Amino acid sequence: MRTETGIAVRYKDDPQAYMRAYYEKTREKQLAAGKIRGAKWRAENIDYKREKSRAVCASRKASVINLYGGMCCKCGYSDARALQLDHINGSPVPNADRTRAGEAGEKLYRRILDGLTDRGLYQLLCANCNWIKRAEAGECRRKT
Repeated sequence: MRTETGIAVRYKDDPQAYMRAYYEKTREKQLAAGKIRGAKWRAENIDYKREKSRAVCASRKASVINLYGGMCCKCGYSDARALQLDHINGSPVPNADRTRAGEAGEKLYRRILDGLTDRGLYQLLCANCNWIKRAEAGECRRKT
């Protein structure tokens, strides 16, 4: 027997139970439809997603640059386009594994802002000072 809203009488006192039961009954169908809708939306809005992702990354980078004083700690250069976050004692993680380990790029910015990594391990250098430091410390040699 059903009420005027179409919900079975046994769910009259608990409409949430009806929704839970309906979801359990149609879960696989709803998940499959959601994947299709999501894939279609991503395909149609790829430019929007790229712009949004770049804006978020740029915002995080700017926040980290401000957190570290906004200028190169060696020469005082302050143009954010050339400032880079540098591991003070070199990275303990090999180059190929840095991004996956959260030790490079946007993942590192997020970890610093969330307080998940020690801020004292990094310094802000301009690109020139960073490359000079890498050359002097032997960090840029490739294994052959």
